[in-house]
Amino acid sequence: MKNKKITNLVEGEGKRKNGPILGIDAHKEVLAYCILTETKILTELQVPNTFQGIDSLIALCQKHHVSSVAVESTAQYHFKLLYRFLNAGIPVLVANPQQTKTT
Repeated sequence: MKNKKITNLVEGEGKRKNGPILGIDAHKEVLAYCILTETKILTELQVPNTFQGIDSLIALCQKHHVSSVAVESTAQYHFKLLYRFLNAGIPVLVANPQQTKTT
């Protein structure tokens, strides 16, 4: 295994995204999601964790002009979502649950 440079996160050094953001909580059977801006929640619900459910989230991203997606790394449940979004040209931040727990 190659040595990887790991950068520690420092509170306050992060940059906020502008515009609508999609946050997804991925589970085995369901994807709970929320699309929000800096000031309000646009929509929140859940869809099945299937290709059809994921495609409906991609359509919502296009409808609300979402350019950033965040999902927690949850076992293997986020993988098909990740690749489907990347194939649609929508960047995804896969976050470590230990880092997002306190956020």
